[in-house]
Amino acid sequence: MAGILKSCLFNGLSISQLLTLQNLSYKILKPSLDHLFTSKLVEYEMDKRKKFVRTTAQGLLALRAYETAMVLMDGRPLPRPLQQLIEPWG
Repeated sequence: MAGILKSCLFNGLSISQLLTLQNLSYKILKPSLDHLFTSKLVEYEMDKRKKFVRTTAQGLLALRAYETAMVLMDGRPLPRPLQQLIEPWG
């Protein structure tokens, strides 16, 4: 799901663009999009006859949290601004 959030971050993508970019079938993509939508991590936008998917501000926060967790689990150092945020608790 992180790939979907990242793909739709700056420009909304149509469902067909998202299918191609993520190399997923509609049967797999649809439940993921439904979950992201109900969690308010993506939103839908209609333009003429196409439906576009766009990552919300909350989706961006979730993506950043995911990427930070991946860095920590891989044992890599955090970028300096994140390190400063965590140091008071560590």
